[in-house]
Amino acid sequence: MKQLSYEEWIETYKPMTNPFIKAPFNGYMFETYGKEHLYVRTAKSNNVWTLIDAEGLWIIPGYRFVDRLGYFITEIPWEDEDIEVEIESYKHDIQDAEE
Repeated sequence: MKQLSYEEWIETYKPMTNPFIKAPFNGYMFETYGKEHLYVRTAKSNNVWTLIDAEGLWIIPGYRFVDRLGYFITEIPWEDEDIEVEIESYKHDIQDAEE
């Protein structure tokens, strides 16, 4: 399993900014419902990543339903599902989006 830091993931895959709201995770996260979710579903599958809560927060490739907290769409597609991004500190990003 290839593990990346959040910063490495941003630099490598270039997540797009959520055009609908001032979103958590530097403006990159999309919600799991409503127009944001519909927007994610129109993206190419290998450009979609899922934020999950599984003994910590992780970003993993693909559209997932179980344990999902949000989605990301990247400019650079993933080529292998064996990638994980551990989110070590995320509260600051969430607080910024709520202000």
